[in-house]
Amino acid sequence: MVSSVESTMKMDEFYDSSYQVFLNNWIADRQASINLMLQNLKPQDAQVSVLSVGAGTGDFDALLIAALQEYLPRDYQLKYIAIEPNPFHCQRYQEQINAVNFPQVELEIHPDTIENFQTSAKFDVIHFTHSLYHMPGSEQRIIQDSMGMLKENGLIAITLATKDTVIYDLILKYADITGGGIPDILSIEKMQELVTAMGLVYNATRYPEYLNVESLYEENSPTGKSLMDFICQGDSSLLSQSQRQEFLQAIATGIQETEQGQLISMDGATMIISKNQSM
Repeated sequence: MVSSVESTMKMDEFYDSSYQVFLNNWIADRQASINLMLQNLKPQDAQVSVLSVGAGTGDFDALLIAALQEYLPRDYQLKYIAIEPNPFHCQRYQEQINAVNFPQVELEIHPDTIENFQTSAKFDVIHFTHSLYHMPGSEQRIIQDSMGMLKENGLIAITLATKDTVIYDLILKYADITGGGIPDILSIEKMQELVTAMGLVYNATRYPEYLNVESLYEENSPTGKSLMDFICQGDSSLLSQSQRQEFLQAIATGIQETEQGQLISMDGATMIISKNQSM
């Protein structure tokens, strides 16, 4: 019998593998969310502290750290704490950061969830970059707790996809068919409703992003299989042949033929919640 620990490790490894394929085919506007954080950053002192929640493999954090180093005065110190529960992501994160090399940054990586993370530190920025999808039902409590972890001029940045993409429908359909995956996927629109209900003030900016789905239509493609796994947020081999064809046809309705490949729209949005505007 497979233990719960072994089962979790297998799921983490499975997700890590499909996520890498997704990253390789995702045309993301990382700079848009970074610019919004920098525009709203108001450091109280010469040590700027950032908390990255659900930090993934470190690709975004490496860009943000580099941008902060360039943006901040030379005499400012940067402390950066990353929380990521997936051990395979954590390993990639460490490799990513080591490859870039940030000797002037006080960097910590915690292989844990935000629910279990404990600290008395206060932060200038707490960001959830495409990570709140994986904290269903806890979003309001996590944001409320995060507000208490901010410095007086601190901010929370939440980046999510918008709901008007075919992938959202397919995630829900996969969950309905298989009983697995994610039965209720979070979007920026739903997050806006939750934050409004909490009485918090925010501003949200939307920007175009795309996914190259060409490999989905290549026969017996391992890359296509992994990409479909990510789109389903589960093992796509659980779909019947007819169900898989139905998914492919749904994706095909949104394909744009470009020089970069067969692209579908996956617009992103970043929400900024400033503590001094929400008190």
